[in-house]
Amino acid sequence: MKLNGAGIINMYCLFKGQNTDKAMGGKGIEILGNHIIEIPYYQRPYRWEEENITNLFNDYNDNLSKTGNPSEYFVGATVSVEDEDKTIFSLVDGQQRTTTLYLMNYVRYIIQLKLAEHTLDGPDAIANAQTEVQKLSDIYVNLIGNKNGTKFEHLNANISKNLSQLSQTSQTSPENIGIKIAKVLKDNLTLFRTELGLPTVPVSSKEDYKKALHTFFDGEKLCLQYARDCYNDYLLDALCGICLENEKTPSNFSLNISEIENDNNMNYLHALRAIFNNAKEYVQKTTTDSKLDMWDMAKKMVDYLGEIIEHLSFCMILTTDPDDAYTLFEVLNDRALDVDDLELVKNHFYKVYCQHSPQISDSDKNKEIDKLDKLWVEEIFKDTKPKAEKRLIAYLATIFLTQSEQYDNKNDIKCKNEIQRKYTDNTKTYTKEYIEHDFNVFYAMSVLIQTFDIKFQKLETIAIKADNNNSVSITYKTFALLYAMKREAVLAALANVILAKYLSDHDQKLNIDQFKDYIEELKNDERNEEPQFIEIHECAFMLWKANILAKDHKTPRNKLATKIIATNGRKGYQKVSDLLTSDIEKSLKSEFEIWINDWSYRRNHLCVKILFLNLFRCTRICDSDSSDAKDYTYDKFQLKKSANTYNLDADKINLDHLEAAKVRAPENAYFMYNDPDKRSEVVNSLGNMMILDSKENNKKNNDPLKDSFKKYYDRKKDYWMYKDIEQMMSNESYFDLEKKIPKKEFFERRKKILVGCFKALLDCDLNQDEMMVQL
Repeated sequence: MKLNGAGIINMYCLFKGQNTDKAMGGKGIEILGNHIIEIPYYQRPYRWEEENITNLFNDYNDNLSKTGNPSEYFVGATVSVEDEDKTIFSLVDGQQRTTTLYLMNYVRYIIQLKLAEHTLDGPDAIANAQTEVQKLSDIYVNLIGNKNGTKFEHLNANISKNLSQLSQTSQTSPENIGIKIAKVLKDNLTLFRTELGLPTVPVSSKEDYKKALHTFFDGEKLCLQYARDCYNDYLLDALCGICLENEKTPSNFSLNISEIENDNNMNYLHALRAIFNNAKEYVQKTTTDSKLDMWDMAKKMVDYLGEIIEHLSFCMILTTDPDDAYTLFEVLNDRALDVDDLELVKNHFYKVYCQHSPQISDSDKNKEIDKLDKLWVEEIFKDTKPKAEKRLIAYLATIFLTQSEQYDNKNDIKCKNEIQRKYTDNTKTYTKEYIEHDFNVFYAMSVLIQTFDIKFQKLETIAIKADNNNSVSITYKTFALLYAMKREAVLAALANVILAKYLSDHDQKLNIDQFKDYIEELKNDERNEEPQFIEIHECAFMLWKANILAKDHKTPRNKLATKIIATNGRKGYQKVSDLLTSDIEKSLKSEFEIWINDWSYRRNHLCVKILFLNLFRCTRICDSDSSDAKDYTYDKFQLKKSANTYNLDADKINLDHLEAAKVRAPENAYFMYNDPDKRSEVVNSLGNMMILDSKENNKKNNDPLKDSFKKYYDRKKDYWMYKDIEQMMSNESYFDLEKKIPKKEFFERRKKILVGCFKALLDCDLNQDEMMVQL
């Protein structure tokens, strides 16, 4: 790593080029004058809000109260790349703090500007004019801009010249002395206003004041610059958009900001006002002078802000290698927060674009980045989206672009690092078309999540609602199921197939409007028969089955998802439905056999509910020569899918204990009430389960089966699963008819029927409507 040095510096060292001294500990760093601080193309705009600024003031004030005197207060590290001539310092890290200090000094300038103007127009003009103007010049030069420094030199020289004329009034008649003094002072005030771009006559219009400041700054190169010209315009417009309200009392002393025309300069303006208000609040709290007027308040605020700028220090790390600087930036900002990684990802794309598109002018790069930044902030990762959604978008897009196979969930991956390692480091040319396509990959994943109605709370409810919806495709249902099961690596595999198939069908061109229509059609292909979607649906159904069959995420993840991701993504599309080999399917069925037979209440709720819902969509057909035979006694029968959902509300479905889980008086009305351990094992098994509306479930109040069935299930007994229960309650093999209590055989028979039906459901093909059940 090529480091030019590091040292503890303050803003004066950074902007004015004053070398660090021994007290600041900066022996290894040298900063010359006549340079600018530049924020690179790929950096985000200024984002600090009022809370951040207030916290900075509070931290400094707390330190001040502890020490009793102004002293150095450390606020972090800054990483910068200097050019060969040491005239441009490209700020890779620390721009939020640095920009805040720059704005702080500008507030100081605006207050001092009004103070100097007031002095020139008041009784102390002769004694104090040059002192106040010189202080204004010191605040401005090298800390705000450089070119206008000559204006201050010219202004000071002319004020001095005009004031010197007053010493030549000894020969002037007394009646003319007052006239001459008045003229000199008026000339000085006019000169001041003219040189510094202020209106030459008092005006009430903020727009006139703003226009005058723009004239003053015309041609100036601010000491803080953005590589993206439009952000220089935003910053300058904000600086020119503030002025002081000319009030007589300190309480009404305020900063007036111009009407916010766009969001680009809003943060600057809000920051400027927050800085002013914090400084004013501090002065009001710490002054003991009850006769403090507006101008005394202004002087104290200028001094206080100057004190902060002088004593806030940071570690400046200098290098000449942008890659080294970026590495340092990532190390210093290595946090797990979603927004940080998103910023790193976006900035990395900007950096690669700026460095690997040599045929594109800086102006065109700037326009492209502005457009992409708006897309990223206002569409893909808009503030209204929850962090979990932003993180999922980034994860899915990263897996698509990199086809990385080793990350199980969205929180395991450093998206920027993975994109760099497996994608952009191998890219020599990165044009406008490339970066637009890659941003659209993130956008496409956002569209996919939104269109498939993925929410980030009540995940199980979303999955159940999707599976119970007969108007949507298996792909829609699987997407919801995988996210609810927290199998994000498998979800990424499905997302890769969807987007890769779309690109394959559209000459690798990603048009977001067309993609939105495509996903909407994919979602609504309820029969899973549209030719363009069949391969996607087959993949989705394979993953749906595999994840319900599997005891955990390992087999679907390792045997299917990794292979899908390896063959589908940025590099292309490949059909994957044949990946579920007979060996993998046999292994999955073996896993299912174990977990479903060992299942007890509160374990793997979601899969059992999903299987019940699918079973409710089936009718049972039993072939019998005997009219006396009961359907529940058959070990072989047929299931036929139908559209009937029996009016189940997916939002409110609960797994219900037919025989109550808890016993209440009279205890002898319950199964095995005198053996709690054995009872618990049986009543929490699959054979005692049914699905029921949550409201009705709550009303059951632990009634025994004989009472609860009549109350909550009798009206549904036309359905075969309910009819089985009713008939078994009349069979002494399964029920104690005298006590009306179920026997152990009741639960065992129901479990056998349910397991057999579930296996048949999981053994059928996607559009297979009939299946044979063999118990």
